[in-house]
Amino acid sequence: MRVEEHTGQLETKLAREFQQKFLDGEINTLSCTTTFELGVDVGDVQSVLMRNVPPSPANYIQRAGRAGRRATTAALVVTFARRRSHDLYHFREPMRLIEGHVGVPILSLRNPLIVRRHIHAAAFAAYERRHVEQGGEAHRDVASFFVATDDAPAAVDDFVQWLKSHPSDLAAAVARITPIGIAEELGVDDWKWVDDLMDDQGGENREHYGWLTRAVKEVRSELAEIDSEIQETEERIRNSRLQNRSQNAQTQAGRQTVLYRVRRTLESRRLIDYLATRVVLPKYGFPVDVVTLDVWRAGDKGASGIDLSRDLRMGITEYAPGAKLVANKSIWESTGLRILPGKALISYRYTECSNCGSFRTQIDTADEENVELCDSCGAELTPQKFIVPSFGFVGCRSKDQPGETRPVRVGHSQFHFSDYAGDRSEVEYITIGQSKVQAWFSRQGRITAINPGPAERGFRVCLSCGHTEPTVTKTKTKAQTSAQHYRPNTKRECNGWLSVRHLGHHYLTDVVELNLMEPMNRTQALSTLHALLAATPSLGIPIDDINGVLVSARPNGHKPMVIFDTVPGGAGHVKHVSKNLQRLLRAAYGVVNNCNCAESTSCYGCIRTYRNQNVHEHLERGEAAAILKRFANETG
Repeated sequence: MRVEEHTGQLETKLAREFQQKFLDGEINTLSCTTTFELGVDVGDVQSVLMRNVPPSPANYIQRAGRAGRRATTAALVVTFARRRSHDLYHFREPMRLIEGHVGVPILSLRNPLIVRRHIHAAAFAAYERRHVEQGGEAHRDVASFFVATDDAPAAVDDFVQWLKSHPSDLAAAVARITPIGIAEELGVDDWKWVDDLMDDQGGENREHYGWLTRAVKEVRSELAEIDSEIQETEERIRNSRLQNRSQNAQTQAGRQTVLYRVRRTLESRRLIDYLATRVVLPKYGFPVDVVTLDVWRAGDKGASGIDLSRDLRMGITEYAPGAKLVANKSIWESTGLRILPGKALISYRYTECSNCGSFRTQIDTADEENVELCDSCGAELTPQKFIVPSFGFVGCRSKDQPGETRPVRVGHSQFHFSDYAGDRSEVEYITIGQSKVQAWFSRQGRITAINPGPAERGFRVCLSCGHTEPTVTKTKTKAQTSAQHYRPNTKRECNGWLSVRHLGHHYLTDVVELNLMEPMNRTQALSTLHALLAATPSLGIPIDDINGVLVSARPNGHKPMVIFDTVPGGAGHVKHVSKNLQRLLRAAYGVVNNCNCAESTSCYGCIRTYRNQNVHEHLERGEAAAILKRFANETG
């Protein structure tokens, strides 16, 4: 029997070759991901084995439907249910999946938030055409659009002035693409949409406006921080030379070089991607921040048939240095971070308050790791650092051979909510029976994903060559060592310092902030939050497409929680949650009330998942049931 894989990790040509050989009978079994779920007719397939329960009835029908597509073909479909809440939920209720209702897809042409971004896209495209026709070059990176030069103002300022001149050709284009019925709401005729694009001064529902102004402020503030630090470093170099402290001057000069490289990295970000992640332009649901695990540079011929790429929020875990993965019957290992010539990885400082849960980030420009005070409760905080592996990862074929289990990942992603990119929306009080829930919905929630490495010890990173290795012993984040190491995928030695860093990424997405208006301790709050997440399949939402975190505790003991779309830019799931809180609360009570594990703990049959393994010891289904019971009683 010949077995091959058919996954997104293969080059398209090789995947097509395997598919044809499967049709011809040369390959007997294909191990597939969802690449085979839709639009593939493989003829006389006799059996399908699913290694977990699909997210929804639609996914189940697509996968099971690969077998028995010919009238004369017998079909066997077997689904293996793992011990996790989603799988066990459908194991207890199999007909919900097998006979489940597949809703008719709905495409709303009158969604003002989507239409508005398409108006912005039409305006940006018209401006670019005009700029090129006048002899200019297209704006491809952040610097070319947001940064002024000695000879000309910033293009973004020219863009805004052009919009405010109300060009007639743009007016006709916007009127043409705007569906009838929402033109007045968006302010198409009176050009109010231009004011909304720029206005971020607060007021009712202002979090839905002012995207471009916020993007301008963010770019310029980041560059201003870097420039300020460069100037201070220049002053330190000058003073060290005057005091004949040549070693210190050399150290500061090296730091200044790194700062210049960071500045070039910030300036060279792709403009279209940046505007999409800042919700100025439409994102169309595809990943914007895609990174690759580059294994072909190691000179391995087997690397030519694979294509290892991931959204950055997943890449910081799946491609973390030291991680191994299986592709085309081989194990590939990540060995470091890719650093482009003349550029540097962007580093951020972050703090998480153990007292109130407040989380904050800022770009890292400081030499020293000073203790900071929490903005919310005043507690002392020790900053940590993470870097964004914007240029991807490098790796090679591992000497290990694939076994019966998949390789263990290096660390895990922790998600944090830091703030809103703009003002938080007005609170909505939702009455459920005799109880009330406070809710804030926003499409501008800033989520930060961090992989702190094995045992949360971080990674030792050479910021010069990209060599990276998991930290073996507990080391302070600020520690630097001069250990001998080699540049990734080469045998050349590097004299760079190894600094301890975590891996991270941040993005904007849809969020709903909930306050159940009940005093809770950390165990109660975490257990309730994960009960709500475990119940999302009852709303037709795949459990991996939504996540949640706790936010800063209130003085009255209330512990609000944020539920967010895992897809950058949002996929509409959170909006669905905010409109169906009553159903979700009732289903969450069912999850924690009907499990057979002890009330003082939890299991994969109720609220434990692989994703929340870092808080398993805090999850008690009995505590969640006590909080949710009043909603279930009053709604049922």
